[in-house]
Amino acid sequence: MSNLNSLQYLYPEIALTVGILVLILSAIMTKSKIARLVIAIATLLITGWLLSLEPATGKVLFSGTLGKDLPMLLDDGFSHFFKWLFLLAGVVTIWISAYSDDTRKSLSGEYFIVLIATVLGMFVLVGSTNLLMIYLALETVSIGQYLLAGFNREAKRSNEAALKYVIFGGTASGIMLFGMSILFGFTGSVDLLGIVENLTDSPFVFIAALMVFVGFAFKISAAPMHFWAPDVYEGAPTPITAYFSVAPKAAGFAIILRVFLAGNENWLADWNWTLILAVVSAATMTIGNFVAVQQENIKRMLAYSSISHAGFLLMGVIPFSGMGITAIGFYLVIYTIMNLGAFTMAILIHRNYGTENISDYGGIGKLNPIFAIIFAIFLFSLTGLPPFAGFIGKFYLFAALLKTDGFLWLAAIAIINSVVSLFYYIRPVKMMFFAEPTAEQKFSTKWHQIVLIVLLTIPILLFGIYWQPLVDWVQTANFLM
Repeated sequence: MSNLNSLQYLYPEIALTVGILVLILSAIMTKSKIARLVIAIATLLITGWLLSLEPATGKVLFSGTLGKDLPMLLDDGFSHFFKWLFLLAGVVTIWISAYSDDTRKSLSGEYFIVLIATVLGMFVLVGSTNLLMIYLALETVSIGQYLLAGFNREAKRSNEAALKYVIFGGTASGIMLFGMSILFGFTGSVDLLGIVENLTDSPFVFIAALMVFVGFAFKISAAPMHFWAPDVYEGAPTPITAYFSVAPKAAGFAIILRVFLAGNENWLADWNWTLILAVVSAATMTIGNFVAVQQENIKRMLAYSSISHAGFLLMGVIPFSGMGITAIGFYLVIYTIMNLGAFTMAILIHRNYGTENISDYGGIGKLNPIFAIIFAIFLFSLTGLPPFAGFIGKFYLFAALLKTDGFLWLAAIAIINSVVSLFYYIRPVKMMFFAEPTAEQKFSTKWHQIVLIVLLTIPILLFGIYWQPLVDWVQTANFLM
């Protein structure tokens, strides 16, 4: 499809771009934080409306850009599914930014501009079928993340988080780009289908793919590219930490599936690629869980928890099948909701009691029983306990993995890790309900905070007992390459 004709399928991306421009003008013309907040949320809602009007028909966009009939972007059900996730994460992040102590006093136009720019980058990333587009979109997201991590310029730990993120991110990007250049050298193509069609038997192709995977592993915080996550998650503003833990991670899994399932097949099967993914999965979930047990800070605990969930999600990649894609998509939806819910609770506790330490949660369950019960629901769902949605999500991941021969050992490791995760997820619950109170006042919550909590809690309860509609929607995320 020609460049001009392709634009009609990019209305959501155009809406995000227009929203960024409006935010730039508003930053110049007004000092009203409320106006910027409304514009940012309106931009994402309008984008969602335009996305709902656009049928996912597998259109190949900008196919003549490089002088060949090769696609730059795909507008399919797969990309649409992930775009909805990004919009959900973006809206909730802006919502909680309005009352988080880390951001509410310094909400500037730049904050929303960079945040929406990362959403735009992820929109382009999940539709990319060309190595150049993948790299450009990934760097757009990454640069925005570096800026957001260090947004609190007065806080030393925020500056440290941004610096570490830039150093680790730059290294991972350099390795990934070098791998992409090797792939181009051996296949003569930067298009994913072109790479698959021109594969050679050279082991350098495998080495190049491994280098590309390093960049993606950094984005999903998979071991051994996870070292940045705890410090960055602790130092970044809490709403941004919540955003980092879900949206870029979902984008990372989307591009892993897009690249390594190009042509609807595992094009690295001859090099035991599934075994490598299994080892990375086992290492990621084990490191994340066993280190999370030792954490006292709730943000660091959730950071290592996020690492462990990346390990569980990698189990769905191993089958290289439609069932695996469905399991990953289903779990990502549930994980996004329950992790955003957990961070929302942590933000409210910090705002009311001024603490991020789990040991200071004593007595919250006695002072605010409903709040504590809802927090416990999110934590138990993250553990994977029934009857919450997290249990169904893990069930689908295990089912997809066990359909693949030879990975019973990985399922056993995952079960052990699920048991280990119960120890650190239950600790805040234990403190809230069984420890002596460390404060006397009850929570002060506003109506819009209660609305958000309710909206995040209902899906965790509903999809724990009736999940088929969500599965049906996830199954629309099919590859059309």
